[in-house]
Amino acid sequence: MRKSTKQLGTILLATVMVLGLAGCGKKDAETETTEANIITTEVADKEEKVIRVGGPGAEESALNMELMNVAYRQGYLEEELRNAGYELEFTFFAGGGPGINEALAADEIDVATYGDLPAFVGKSNGVDTTLIASDNADLQYGIVVANDEIQDAKDLEGKNVIVPEGTAIQYFWENYAKEKGIDTSKVNIINAVEDAASLLMTGDADAIVSTTCGAQSYVYKGVGRILDTGAGLENAHSSYVTVVKNSFLKENPDAAVAINKALIDAYDAVLKDENVLYESSAGTNLPAEEWKKVYAYDTSFSYLTPEITSSEKEYWQNFNQWLVDHKLIDEKLDLDVFVDTSYYEKAISE
Repeated sequence: MRKSTKQLGTILLATVMVLGLAGCGKKDAETETTEANIITTEVADKEEKVIRVGGPGAEESALNMELMNVAYRQGYLEEELRNAGYELEFTFFAGGGPGINEALAADEIDVATYGDLPAFVGKSNGVDTTLIASDNADLQYGIVVANDEIQDAKDLEGKNVIVPEGTAIQYFWENYAKEKGIDTSKVNIINAVEDAASLLMTGDADAIVSTTCGAQSYVYKGVGRILDTGAGLENAHSSYVTVVKNSFLKENPDAAVAINKALIDAYDAVLKDENVLYESSAGTNLPAEEWKKVYAYDTSFSYLTPEITSSEKEYWQNFNQWLVDHKLIDEKLDLDVFVDTSYYEKAISE
């Protein structure tokens, strides 16, 4: 509807200019036609292109896109893209990373905001993308227990613990266990996702490892308590990123700059009022006051900057190797090729 209105406006504008020039009697017909064509072309050039962005979750429930929650919910993403001449089309994927990678591969979306693991795996599997921004450089995890015998990390030995294999949760668990001195050979790992809550409730599982928002959601629903998180532990975290398909990026580099501008706007808004973060993340699954607990480990929010820092790149190098060691990717990605900070740098300079 927006496009048809804009096209009608173009026609009317061109017609008015032609008639106005004819009435003045100062230019010949050829000049008038040229003037009208120039005006029409200039307006057409400013017509919005559609940019298709994908992220996990659902419109009506709590999203899991970190800083992009703020950029999307508060309208910064739509605004900055519109200023650059793009119309935002956002699609949510309940299946998360795998579904988003399928959509990227099928050319159904141009941009994706999701966890670093599916972003790295997608790139390794041939989805030609560039990582242009960070959405959370310190995505936290927690351990929820439903067994009163478990009072500290070492008590997890001899227990049934849910750890989804081939995920960033597994990466966290292995680093957490190492830091806490847990003998993982004594832990019975259960590879489960959808039925995790029921396994805890029935006692078939004693604990579950999850993101902190997932852990807080279990507690909010009355399923267990949080034993510990990885806050402050080296490598006991992951990150959230935004990638763009190179075929789209090549023709539309200004879109990547606009996305970074939106994330910068969102970051500034969070620094000004942290409640913006909680309210933007809130949904039917977890209210704002619970999201406040999710981010309580560090209210400086420095980890939410869209700038890709040297420390984040260092973490990715370690993560890269972990992915290879666990046969999730065939070889380490070349971060100098995959990661491009120039779009952030241009956005911040403007």
